[in-house]
Amino acid sequence: MRVVGEQGEVNSLQQVSPEVLNAVQLIETSSRTTPVKFLTMERVKISEIKDNKNFYQLMGTMFTKIANLAGLKGEISDINKADIEDLIIDNNQSLSLEEIYYAFKLERYGEYETKSNHYEMFGAEYVSEVLKKFKDWKKKKIHAHNLNAPVIAEEIELSENEKHDILEKGIQRVFQEYKETGEVPEGCFYLYDYLKKKGRISEHPENYKKRIKIQAQKNLSVKAKEERERTNFSSFFKIGNKEKRLQNECKRLALKDFFKSELENEGSGTTKEKIR
Repeated sequence: MRVVGEQGEVNSLQQVSPEVLNAVQLIETSSRTTPVKFLTMERVKISEIKDNKNFYQLMGTMFTKIANLAGLKGEISDINKADIEDLIIDNNQSLSLEEIYYAFKLERYGEYETKSNHYEMFGAEYVSEVLKKFKDWKKKKIHAHNLNAPVIAEEIELSENEKHDILEKGIQRVFQEYKETGEVPEGCFYLYDYLKKKGRISEHPENYKKRIKIQAQKNLSVKAKEERERTNFSSFFKIGNKEKRLQNECKRLALKDFFKSELENEGSGTTKEKIR
């Protein structure tokens, strides 16, 4: 993993595969949005892509850009490179690469309460400090905006009551959005899992599961085609993750049907208080 000055970065990137360059471009593009929108977008965790043959090259290229934007010049020693990689794999696998990139964007823009000093060296200590601040920032944003964001995961230390409160408010918010638009946004599979666990969504019959799966496959096929035509980005983040994407789309469609049923019950006056 090289961290170099601007000209050095250009030379280094010439050795990077097109797939990795496209993936880095996708990471950069995803950061150009508001914090709330960023947190509600579905992402692939590092734990799910670390076995991709290009993962370490991608992570190194991304950190090259991060360091360059921070104004650092020079090359990281092999010891520091290995140390940063260990930090990410050992302690931050539940984050996504997009989140790591966004964490350093927030650092550059002074969005945290304190500024970390890198002392002209891009090392694991500096990286760890920024990522810890990002996790704290993320937790606060989730609470402040009642987000049903797909970040209620192991790296966020929430009590069971906090998780329950966030999910209940998320259900209310997405149900209201469904009333207004007739749609359920992506990244809401956590709400489906929660409602299913609480028994508020019953087990589906096999014919329903088959119908939903067929529709989900069609939706993902259309979306993939649109993404290729619009961005020409690689499928790096989808490698080894197709089944999970399909499962999440099935849950989104089933959640949409659940809200449709609840809305019909509200109109007939027979709602069973499932939403509330």
